[in-house]
Amino acid sequence: MSKSAGNRLYRSRSGIVFGVCKGIADWSGMSVALVRIIWVVLMASTGFFPFGVLYLLMAYFLPEKPLYEDDRQEERMRYAGFCSYTVREQYDSFRDRYRNTGDFREKDWDRRFSHSR
Repeated sequence: MSKSAGNRLYRSRSGIVFGVCKGIADWSGMSVALVRIIWVVLMASTGFFPFGVLYLLMAYFLPEKPLYEDDRQEERMRYAGFCSYTVREQYDSFRDRYRNTGDFREKDWDRRFSHSR
């Protein structure tokens, strides 16, 4: 996946430990294995303090990736199509029932007027 302008940094839901490295890999378009190797090398060479603490802070403050982040627009369109289909189906059902009721009432009124004369 390549980095796009509207792409936000999230923690991945499918990561190994808190999903920070997988989230960075998804955001940057890099391989997750490469991001993990770089992160481990940086932690090993500088000690736990800068990169270990940074990792824990990112795990705490970065939000998890929403379930439908990738398909958000498609999901909205699918939902809108479902809603419009449901509304249309209900309208057609109501229209048919109303027409049937209207026919009955018109016949009933015709019968009443014809008997009253």
